[in-house]
Amino acid sequence: MVNGKKSYTLICIFLILIVFRSNSVYAVNHPYIIVTEAEYPQLIEKSQEWPWSEMKESAKSKTLTMNVRMYADINQITCDVHDLAGAAALAFILDPGNKTAYLNVIEQKLKPAMARIRIKKENGSDDHGYNVGPAHAAFAMYLLLDIVYNDVDTALRQTIENDCDYIALNHKNSWKASKYAIEGLSELYHNGCSEIFITKKNDYKNYVLDNTTADGIYGAGPGYAESRFNMDNRMQKKIFMDICEYQGYHEFYSNPRLQNLYEWHYGYSVTPFNRSYTFGDSPPTKQINDWSVAALRVNRFSRLAQSYAVWYIGEFDDSAIKGHLMQFLLCDSLPVTKQKPTSRIFNNGGAWLTEDNHAKDALAGALWNIETSQLPSHAHFEVNAIHIAAYGQHVLRNSGYDGWGEPAAETWEWLHNTAESSNTLMLSHKNHQSKYGGGITEGLLDADMDYVNGSSDKALVLADHARNFHFIKPSIEQSNGYFFVVDEVYSGFIWKDDVPVSTAWHPNSGSEPTITQDSTVFTWPSLGGCCYGENQVGLSICLATKPDEINIRKGYLGSYDACSRFNGKYLYNTYYSQDNQVSALTFFIPFDQVNPAPGFHCISLESVDAAKIDHGNNCVDYVFATLDTGMIEYDHIQFQGKTCFWRETNKEVDWYFLRESTSFHNNRSDHKGFETQYPVTIKFHGNIGTVISDATEIKFFDKNIESVLIDQSEATINDRNDSFVSISLDSGKHDIALLYNNMVVKGQVNLINDFQLFQNYPNPFNPTTSICYSLYVQGHVELKVFNVLGEEVASLVNQIQNAGEHRVLFDASNFTNGVYFYQLKTSDQTCSRKLLIVK
Repeated sequence: MVNGKKSYTLICIFLILIVFRSNSVYAVNHPYIIVTEAEYPQLIEKSQEWPWSEMKESAKSKTLTMNVRMYADINQITCDVHDLAGAAALAFILDPGNKTAYLNVIEQKLKPAMARIRIKKENGSDDHGYNVGPAHAAFAMYLLLDIVYNDVDTALRQTIENDCDYIALNHKNSWKASKYAIEGLSELYHNGCSEIFITKKNDYKNYVLDNTTADGIYGAGPGYAESRFNMDNRMQKKIFMDICEYQGYHEFYSNPRLQNLYEWHYGYSVTPFNRSYTFGDSPPTKQINDWSVAALRVNRFSRLAQSYAVWYIGEFDDSAIKGHLMQFLLCDSLPVTKQKPTSRIFNNGGAWLTEDNHAKDALAGALWNIETSQLPSHAHFEVNAIHIAAYGQHVLRNSGYDGWGEPAAETWEWLHNTAESSNTLMLSHKNHQSKYGGGITEGLLDADMDYVNGSSDKALVLADHARNFHFIKPSIEQSNGYFFVVDEVYSGFIWKDDVPVSTAWHPNSGSEPTITQDSTVFTWPSLGGCCYGENQVGLSICLATKPDEINIRKGYLGSYDACSRFNGKYLYNTYYSQDNQVSALTFFIPFDQVNPAPGFHCISLESVDAAKIDHGNNCVDYVFATLDTGMIEYDHIQFQGKTCFWRETNKEVDWYFLRESTSFHNNRSDHKGFETQYPVTIKFHGNIGTVISDATEIKFFDKNIESVLIDQSEATINDRNDSFVSISLDSGKHDIALLYNNMVVKGQVNLINDFQLFQNYPNPFNPTTSICYSLYVQGHVELKVFNVLGEEVASLVNQIQNAGEHRVLFDASNFTNGVYFYQLKTSDQTCSRKLLIVK
């Protein structure tokens, strides 16, 4: 019996030791969550330099002078607590001589404020404001308590901990980025990197990634990307990942999906005039205009993302200083030099097409087509939806957002759950079956034009929709830009009757359009919404494929700002299928007082939808769309392909583009063009081109072609004579250059190493202008600007560049009025032109 008691006692002691050891694994020594006391001297030294010196002074001042609005609404109180706690934490570290004053602020201001937030939460509802807002305050308080842990009164600390813990552990099972972040931080504060913390960290990471496409598009749309990844409010949603990184879980900064997400958000979630594209629950009014903590530290994910942020926000200066712990700790360097976003395709999320100069009045269009593993609650039925911006205004927009469930149940259903409320295509007048599409299946980005193809995948029942979105870019002193769409719908099943296929097009206007050219051109001369530019902007929607039915309908367009909330007047066009398929060609031509719309004329041909765009000055574009695979002839052009575009200048073909094509023949003067064994997508300007293909043989027609470069390497010639050469192409996208035997090529250039330097546009200008040039082979290029004394004042390019057309934006904001010269130099040639700055 004695032995039994001894054994029992030993077992109990053993179990107590196990429990003790288990708990001691997670024992923590504060501070450690985002900074340790050993780092304080280095931080104090850092605070002697700008901008960290200003952050320190701001934190000291804010901590001692700021008051919490105790009787304001819960959102204001939580924001005040977050700001004051962040300032107090930073001041405590950097100004140790005044610790007592900062500790008094915790007792006198923050303790009663946290108690007030808790009471409001206990007596409040399950709404967003009583969950995410309090978590925002508790997030900052945990960080502050971690830092002052060994100096603050124990009873005071425990009182505030209890309030923070109540907030953290009673977060509604919604708004999961916030929920996982505050629960994870609470566990980290109390128990370190425990198994529970790791679970919360993984839940948080997986939730963020599951709502993001494989290449970085946030499925809830630009509006909620701004809320969850940029703005300082609700900081727990975006900064918890930085805490995880500090704790040694290096799963965020190096994650390609998050790197792309930040590049997309800071470069492509907003239009050139810095207002959000309307995909998902996104109003047309959000902007990137604040050096938030997330923006300052985004270089940890991608320096390119931060260079985009500088482009929109502007240089970091004293006005951007916030005396906050996280701004100081996470801003480890000054923001990099700004860089303009250029056209980019995200295969799993969409495509953003823009002018190369990306000025505020630049033209830009986006096609939305997301594939994510989790359906975001803020996503819409808008597979293959498009948004177009031009001259500082939204010209074609989607349904938008007033706020969750707003403004009324019926209108909310229209905005959030109806495909027709966005610029989409529908089958049999029915809603989409999925918010996911098949992504971008093909694309070509070029100096003259951008093109992408989006697949509907399962969004339509028993049919496939391919939306081909084209942006014809403005050409210096030649033409203004515009967009066109070729919609193709196919069925793998035999439809019993003619099935209606409908498109909805939503100009940013509540006015009735003017209708001309036998109901094929609908023009809104003055668009609505909040004014972001100085010009009155209009839009013409031109129907090269005339619908069987045309309706002008009324539908609500949502926005946070009253000036952009109204009942819009939109086009609802219906086409009836023939042979289980439909093809529709639609143009979108924006204009303002400076950039008039070109002439639009439909071309009548059997089995082909076609139009002519006349820019004046002997510059004319021709666009053809057909599902017929036979040879199409028009004037001097013969082609086989689904889409064919060519531009003529002075009645000579300047450049051409074809999709799913096997031939193009220009029979005027010398025979030029191509033929292929299998269909290709191809674009050629002079002797420089791009081909997207499966493995095929391609024959180029022109006189005296000496050799062909494929991706900078000389190709093997399969066959040739005086009028053509034939080569083989592997599958993929290839850059092609046709090299001639001492013959004149585009622009009267005699040597293949020569280039063309164009006059800058606009000229005169203030403060930016575009300088364009064409290179006929790869080589080292220098582009410099000189004053009238011959002194170099700017170096714009100094690098090896590929053959093709290039465009450089020259920003003369810091230059005085007057005449300057820009010079392009290669190893063989130098050319200069004059430009004029007028302010």
